[in-house]
Amino acid sequence: MKSVLVPLLLGLAFIAGAIAIQVQQRALQSADVRDIRALVGELDSVRLALSRASVGSDSVRLAQSIAQRTYVLGFREFHVPTRQEAIDRWWTLTGPGTLFSVVGVLFIAAAIAASRRARAA
Repeated sequence: MKSVLVPLLLGLAFIAGAIAIQVQQRALQSADVRDIRALVGELDSVRLALSRASVGSDSVRLAQSIAQRTYVLGFREFHVPTRQEAIDRWWTLTGPGTLFSVVGVLFIAAAIAASRRARAA
């Protein structure tokens, strides 16, 4: 019975893992895109404030804020395209999600085969 249960659980774990990883990556991607939109809005607001600044000290402070926000925005935007490529590739023929699922199905098939052999014996 143990010889049937282990591959069955491994197979289900591989399939569930592939789905869970995909869900997590999509959630991270949507959160990053949402945060980037907010950062762009904040950066535009600071740039508008800089264009309206009349005091030199305000201009310096706002310019530093723009530089910092631009850096943070660039850091956040850096990972978005590569993660989106990974998400798009996940369920393709040779993608990681497909490979995890195939391994899971093979484990489940091994469990079924072991179960049939045990019943036949």
